[in-house]
Parts: sequence; structure tokens; C-alpha cells
Amino acid sequence: MSSNDVQEAESRIRWTHSSKGVCFVCDALTNVSRTRLPVPDFSDDDYTCIRSLAFRLDSGELTLDDLSWKAGVKVTRERRLASAAVYAFTEAEWARVADDEDEDEQCDVMNDNALLLLSLNLDDRGNPLRPK
Repeated sequence: MSSNDVQEAESRIRWTHSSKGVCFVCDALTNVSRTRLPVPDFSDDDYTCIRSLAFRLDSGELTLDDLSWKAGVKVTRERRLASAAVYAFTEAEWARVADDEDEDEQCDVMNDNALLLLSLNLDDRGNPLRPK
């Protein structure tokens, strides 16, 4: 299977987890990994890691709590990578529709982005993983 075949197959992944938030985070992580969306300070290993995180999250091996920031909880590599990738994804999605005249599409992206940011507590101003 060629690299393009793998990328095309990954773009059609149907997540099995019952949580909508988990499925959205999995989509964002695999999209960033597949497209190599620019994320500050990311290496090839980081892109591979976030892809793995998505599949582990979908399988139940990880939970959103394992990837989201909470006050007093250790900042792990997984939390740092997932937060950076999801934030980059939300920024790219908003940039994609910002100048679009389709208000429905803009509202959909705004709602999807809100769910993603809430899922990893990136809306919390005290979150050190939240970009400035």
C-alpha cells in the first residue's frame, strides 16, 4: 500500500467511540498527522505520535482526561502534543472558512472548534498548554 493509499484510507476513518468529543479529537489529530499541518516545534516523531494517540483514544486505551490539562496534573508529552495539534487544527479550520460567505459553514466550524477546545480544556485561561 502506497503512502497516498494510506492517507486516503485515513481520511475516511469512522471512529467507533461513543463520545462525540473523542471522535472530533481523533479526527483533528489524524488530520494534522496526515496533512503534516504546521505545528510549532513538531518533529516527524510528533506527527506519528499524535496519530497513535488518536487510535488509542478511540479504542478506550486513553481517555480525554489523559490528554487534557487540569490544574495540578503533570503536563505529559501526550498532553502537550495533543493540545498543540488540536489548537493548530482549529486555527487552520477557522482560516479555511473565515473569508467564506457561507455563514452555515462558518457556524459549523465555530461549533466544531468549540467542542475541540473544550474537550482538551484549551478554553481554560489557566491552561499552560493554551497558545498565547
